[in-house]
Amino acid sequence: MKKIVIAALASLTAVLGAQQPPPAQTGGGGGLRFVYALKIERNNTASPSDPVATMAVENFRKGVLPEGSVEMEFVTDGQSVRTELRGPMSGLPKGSVVLFPAGQAAGYVLNPAEKTYFVLRPPQMPPLPPGATLPKPAVTVKPSGTFETIAGLKAEKVNMSWSMPMPVPPGAEVQPGMPKDISMEYENWCAPDIRMPAAAMKLMQGAEQSIQGLGFETFTKACPFAVRSRMRMSAMPGVDVVSEVTSFRRDNPSPDLFKLPPGYTEVPSPTPK
Repeated sequence: MKKIVIAALASLTAVLGAQQPPPAQTGGGGGLRFVYALKIERNNTASPSDPVATMAVENFRKGVLPEGSVEMEFVTDGQSVRTELRGPMSGLPKGSVVLFPAGQAAGYVLNPAEKTYFVLRPPQMPPLPPGATLPKPAVTVKPSGTFETIAGLKAEKVNMSWSMPMPVPPGAEVQPGMPKDISMEYENWCAPDIRMPAAAMKLMQGAEQSIQGLGFETFTKACPFAVRSRMRMSAMPGVDVVSEVTSFRRDNPSPDLFKLPPGYTEVPSPTPK
């Protein structure tokens, strides 16, 4: 039972990463540079004194956003992708750089302060226990017809939801208080004219293909570039994950930005938490 829950939550975490605005290109291609802000906010779906909600906030903050928020600068030439963290995130220190060079199966995570890097591969979720299957999720996408200009981009508000009964292997005993389902709700503002380069698709495809049948590809097709997003998960009651593009402009980045710098030493990849 624990393995199934871990696999399901790990997949949701992968999709959370994928749903953030990925490096993109406008219809005709070309370079872009934009800043993306991510933070967590309390909501009224749980009491501030609720121990479950408090633990969820604390675990997410420690594991993903130790400072409660972070800014990331994305740069793309329309093919390769570079992301620089302006603060610590997911165990990576401030100043870390993530590279997805075009035409490669893997990416790199650079630590400029120590001049080291490790190889970044698409996420692979653990296999389900023998005899276990995943229930079919319910996925909805509802465009609102409401538009707003965000960071200079025209975006439409699109409400999305995803829910799935908690998978229980045959003969397993469900513990008291165990949630019966897992769900997510999105309020996304989608820029329909922005498209991702192939290098950015690797991460999204890895998340979608890691556990088949979860239906997340519906989200990525309906909203390939979310200029603003608010996500609410049943696994983290009382918390919204809020993100927004704060600046966006065309650019002509140097090809050297997407290469491993000289003098860097490869180190082992850390535990993929």
